Amino acid sequence: MRASGGRIFWASFFLTLAVIGPLLGLFAFWGVQQNRRAVQTQQAQSGVPIQRPGSLSLLLAVADERPAFVLVRLDGAAPAFRLIVVPGESVVLDGQGQPITLAESYAAAGPARAGSLLAATLGIQLDRYLAATPVVWGQSLSGLEQARVNLSPLLDEAARRALGVAAVAQLDAGEAASLLQGTPLTGPALGRLRAAVWQAFALQCQGSLAESVPQGLRRCSGDLLTDLTALDLEELGRVLAQLADASCSPQADLLPGRWDERTARYELEEDALTLAQALFPLAPQEAETN
Repeated sequence: MRASGGRIFWASFFLTLAVIGPLLGLFAFWGVQQNRRAVQTQQAQSGVPIQRPGSLSLLLAVADERPAFVLVRLDGAAPAFRLIVVPGESVVLDGQGQPITLAESYAAAGPARAGSLLAATLGIQLDRYLAATPVVWGQSLSGLEQARVNLSPLLDEAARRALGVAAVAQLDAGEAASLLQGTPLTGPALGRLRAAVWQAFALQCQGSLAESVPQGLRRCSGDLLTDLTALDLEELGRVLAQLADASCSPQADLLPGRWDERTARYELEEDALTLAQALFPLAPQEAETN
């Protein structure tokens, strides 16, 4: 009986061991795999690059009897916020290499064509275009605060009196649009005034640009000529927010050129190409083809 009982005990012991052993091995293997995955995950995360905000290069057009143009460069990584005013009388080259003003190309074929000719003439990269009338510009930017603009070096007293503005004017977006539309200035003089107005709003309203500009453009989308997409507007808001957080100071300039009184044309100088190409560089693949 004792021998039989011993055999039963050992048989039960080895049977139990045969069942439990593989299970213990399985759990041990699972634990090793989990530790390995954790290590791999940590290693992979340590090599993930920090996502930086993107950049946008835009041509803004004011659709008027005297069309006006502003190049905008927003770069969240740099960071950089630049506005370059381009007079409508600026001479660009058409598809056959013949001179034509930017305003004439806009009148003939709209902002897309004007942007294409300007980009080709300057040798720069433009991502999107946006055109609107002065009234729509004022409406789309109505969410911005008022901005103070020093007009004394730009408009003489007689011109300020005719326009009903002070030497240092406090303007909302609609009033600024009306001022630029109503001034008797032309060519580079008007361009310098436009640069001062745009810089004042970009600098003094920077904290609200990220929210107000995309919202205003969506609100007035039916009155805009643009190839900006919904995703572009989201990116626009993100980049403007990044620039505001970085306390990036917006700068506005007139594109260098020479005003010809006889022809009423603005001839772009070599400095214009240098400045534009530094701010709006071509994509690597496009630069290689050129």
